Amino acid sequence: RAHLFQEVRCMKLVQHPNVVRLYDVIDTQTKLYLILELGDGGDMYDYILKHENGVDEETAKKYFRQIVHAI
Repeated sequence: RAHLFQEVRCMKLVQHPNVVRLYDVIDTQTKLYLILELGDGGDMYDYILKHENGVDEETAKKYFRQIVHAI
């Protein structure tokens, strides 16, 4: 559990346009609630599933650059 909260502290520090922001954590006796920035565009997994034949190389490069830049 201590490791989890160490991770939460690190996540709160991340501020990047390509990363959903973690605003707060509510810890109860039975649940842990994460208060996150709204990311209503879906995630990469959903995006890939919508494109049965995959995406073209330029689009893949664009998203890969954004992911690497966020890291």
